[in-house]
Amino acid sequence: MELDLRTSRRTFSRVGFGLALILVATVYAQGIWILAAELIWGESNWTMTTKTGMWLSNFVPMYLIGFPAGILLMLWMPRQVPHLRIVSHICCSITVPC
Repeated sequence: MELDLRTSRRTFSRVGFGLALILVATVYAQGIWILAAELIWGESNWTMTTKTGMWLSNFVPMYLIGFPAGILLMLWMPRQVPHLRIVSHICCSITVPC
């Protein structure tokens, strides 16, 4: 049973690291996107002053860099279903409002 627990922890850790990588990669890519736009077009450029520019600076780095990086990390997870442990007794309590 210890081996299954260790495999499950490793799998959930990779999912957590994948989600954290999505967040971190997206934030860094957004910073690079905005910095590059300021260096190319100046301080008051279309990426900061228009709604379309703000939308692009938020979603393009997330979908082109953040999600692929996190999903690539999650693809290295084992492709097996962990063994289920059957609980011998289940305690259920149902509360009914008065």
